[in-house]
Amino acid sequence: MHCFGHNVMGWKNGWPGRACARFLGALLIVLLTCLAPEARSQPCDGEWLPSDGVPGVINPQANAMVYAIAQWDPDGAGPQAVRLVVGGTFTIAGNVAANNIAAYDPQTSTWSALGSGMDFSVYALAALPNGDLIAGGSFTTAGGVSANRIARWNGITWSPLGAGVNERVAAIAVLPNGDLVAGGNFTAAGDVPVSRIARWDGATWTTLATGLSGAVGSLAVLPGGDLVAGGLFNTAGGVSVSNIAKWDGTAWAPLGTGLSSSIPAMAVLPNGNLIAAGSFSYAGQVPINCIARWNGTTWEALGTGTHVGINALAVLPNGDLIAGGSFLAAGGVPAARIARWNGATWSPLGTGAGDYVVALAVLPSGELFAGGRFTDAGGVNASRIARWSATSWSSLGTGMTADVHTLKVLPNGDLIVGGNFTTVGAVVANRIARWNGTTWLPLGTGLNDIPKDVVVLPNGDLIVCGDFTYAGGLYVNHIARWNGTRWFGLGTGIGASVYAITLLPSGDIIAAGTFSTAGGVSASRIARWDGAAWSAMGTGIDGAVTDLAVL
Repeated sequence: MHCFGHNVMGWKNGWPGRACARFLGALLIVLLTCLAPEARSQPCDGEWLPSDGVPGVINPQANAMVYAIAQWDPDGAGPQAVRLVVGGTFTIAGNVAANNIAAYDPQTSTWSALGSGMDFSVYALAALPNGDLIAGGSFTTAGGVSANRIARWNGITWSPLGAGVNERVAAIAVLPNGDLVAGGNFTAAGDVPVSRIARWDGATWTTLATGLSGAVGSLAVLPGGDLVAGGLFNTAGGVSVSNIAKWDGTAWAPLGTGLSSSIPAMAVLPNGNLIAAGSFSYAGQVPINCIARWNGTTWEALGTGTHVGINALAVLPNGDLIAGGSFLAAGGVPAARIARWNGATWSPLGTGAGDYVVALAVLPSGELFAGGRFTDAGGVNASRIARWSATSWSSLGTGMTADVHTLKVLPNGDLIVGGNFTTVGAVVANRIARWNGTTWLPLGTGLNDIPKDVVVLPNGDLIVCGDFTYAGGLYVNHIARWNGTRWFGLGTGIGASVYAITLLPSGDIIAAGTFSTAGGVSASRIARWDGAAWSAMGTGIDGAVTDLAVL
C-alpha cells in the first residue's frame, strides 16, 4: 500500500503529506479491525467504519509520505498482538518521534518507534514467519548501523543483509522457503552483479536468471493466440530483441530485426498483419518512419510514414488504418496529428486536430472517436475529445477538462473515456467516464490517477489499467474491474504502472507495463490473469511494454 508521493515504481506524484496522514488514519481503522484478536480467524470485508481516526505520520520540515504498510507479528505465533508497520518519509508517528518507520499496536492504540529508524525513506516492508521484519528503501543506515537500502529488525535491533544493494529497493517478497527477493533500481547486491532483482537466502545474495533491464509499453494478441509486446527493451527472457518480441506461451522470440526505438501503439489488421507505431526510424537496417507492418516474415514501410511520433492506432471496419500522434504530415501529405492509410496512400481527416492525439476508438458504423490534448478538431471547438463522421468533426458535449489518455467503444456503442480529468461538463467523473450518445455518466467515484487502457469482457464488464492505485475508493493496485455498478480488484493487483491490457481468446487477461511483480509473483513487465491468479510469462521482458495485440 502506498499513500502516493514521489515516483517509486513508475507511480505518479499525488496527495500531499497531510492528506496522506489523514488517509492513513482512516485506513488504520479498517486494517486494525482485521487485526483485532477476535477478528483474526474471520475474513475482513474491507468496509469503512465510523471512527475518530488514528493519528497519522508527520514531517514538520516537509510533506510526510507513506510508501509502505505491512502487518507484523513481533513474536510469530506467540501471544503478542499483530502490529501495523508503516514506512515512508516522516519523523513523527502519532506523538512519537520515529524516523521513516513506525509500528502501531491495535490493543493499546499507540505508536512506537523501531529503534532510531532509518536515515532516509522506506519504500518496502515484509514480515518473516519467525517475527522478524524486513525494510527496504533508499537509506544507508538503520538504527545507526550501516545497512545499504535493506535491513532486518528482530524486535530489538536492526542488522544489515550482507553488504546490501547499491541503489534503491522498491519491493520485497518472501518466498515459501523464507528466502527474500528484493527489486528496485540496483545493479549490485553484496558483491554480486544483478539487474534490478536479487535473492537473499539468509547468508548471501544471488541473481535471478538474467534479471531485468527496461520497461514494457504495448501488447497485442495475434489471431493464433501469440502475444506481441512492444516497448523499450533489448532482451526478452534472455533472448536478444529490439523493442518488440513475441510470446508463444512457452518462450520469447524476436520479430525479425525489430524496431529502432520505443513502440507505444500496435494494431492487428483483418488479414492478421501487425502494425507497430512509435518514434522509430529503422527496422533493422531498413529506413521506416514511425509506423511499420509485420507480415509474419519481414517488416514493411507504410509509404513514407510520419515525420514524428505516433501515439495511437485504430482499424476501421473496411480495414483502413487510422494513426494519431504529434505529426503534421503523413506520407508527405499535410495531416495535422491524425491520418488515414488505405493500404496504398495516406490522407488527412479534414484539417485534423489542434494538438496531440493520444487515443482512438472506432464504432461499428465506422465513425471514429479521437482523444488527447487538443481543444479543436477540424476548426470545431472540441475539448480533448471529438467524433469524425466520414467528412467532418464534431464535439461530444462540452468535452473534458483535462487530457484524454484512453478510449474504448462498448458493444452497445457507448464510449468509455479515461484521462486526467475530474469533471465532464457538470458531471463529477474522476478520470473515467461513459458517453451514452447524449450525456456523460461517471463510473462510481472513479480512479485516483490516470487510466491507460481498457478492455471489454464478453459479459460487458470492463478491465481498466494505468497509474491509479484506487478505484471507487478500493485499493486495487493499477488494475481493476467495473461490473456496471462497482469496482473490484484483480487479486492484489500489480506492483507498478500498467500501460496496456488485452483479452486472449481463452478469456485470460494479459497486462503489461513497467512492473516487476503481479499479485506478489515476480513478473517482468508482462503477466497473465486467469480469472483467479496472476502468473509470469517466462522471464518476461527487460524494458517497458506500451502496447499489446492479439493475432
